Amino acid sequence: MYIDKFLTEYDESLTGEMNIDPLGQLVIWSSWGQDLFHGRITSIANDVRQYTLNLLHHSVIRKIMLDDAVQTAGAMKIRYPKKQLKEFIAASLIHLENIYIYSMLGAEQGDVTLAGVQGINKARAKWHTSDKNPQLTFGHQKESELLTNQLALGTNGRYKSPMISMRFFTTTYDYDLPDSKPVWEAAEAFIRQVPELHQLHADVLTYLKSLMCEASKDALTPFFSKIPDSLKTLYASVFRNPKHVGNYSQAFWLARTGLNKNGAGAIYRVLERERKYPEQSLLPISSVFS
Repeated sequence: MYIDKFLTEYDESLTGEMNIDPLGQLVIWSSWGQDLFHGRITSIANDVRQYTLNLLHHSVIRKIMLDDAVQTAGAMKIRYPKKQLKEFIAASLIHLENIYIYSMLGAEQGDVTLAGVQGINKARAKWHTSDKNPQLTFGHQKESELLTNQLALGTNGRYKSPMISMRFFTTTYDYDLPDSKPVWEAAEAFIRQVPELHQLHADVLTYLKSLMCEASKDALTPFFSKIPDSLKTLYASVFRNPKHVGNYSQAFWLARTGLNKNGAGAIYRVLERERKYPEQSLLPISSVFS
């Protein structure tokens, strides 16, 4: 047969330990998958909890950027003279992610699940060595990070490209674009409709505003115990597990991503059917896209 020239006997010396892809299907999937999902999800950005967390943080930072009355002052102004600096935005994202991670770790029980929380393993080590009271340094450099290169490898970095494709912001975190206005109007309406999420948004905004005008530089390196308890409790409650987040955010994210339409929608309907009727036998291939 013609295909025989492409097939060989198994040769152990030709294989590697990881990412074995002799037919190049991963490349095909990457290209086809991005066309199918329009860049809304990727192999590393597919968790509704992290999408919603990133949306919350960027919504808070957007509010600060658009409010001319809010500026850096005191110790923060010495470190970051202007709030528009990309370094200040990076520091804010890292700091809020770290508060979230430690809040989840501190509430680890019951229906609070840590699987999928970026940086949880590094946080756990620091949590125990600091007697459950780690120090948080507000900044954009290495000493402020839980993860190496956290801005790129943490929640923000992993979910940045999909959120750019959905027009939430640009690569340089410009939120004030003409076609971004309806996107943010929908996002703000969604946040207001979820009471706990709305309260968390307000608390995070209040916290970050107060941090921006702290007179003492020591206030920019707080211990976790100094973070408002209400803020930590809400982080753990609002983002307790992906299922909980999906329950209140599904309609919003489907509207924003369009993953329930066209080719992606066909896959979505199959997954929905499996979720609703898990006891049913596997679908025949012929009916997957019926």
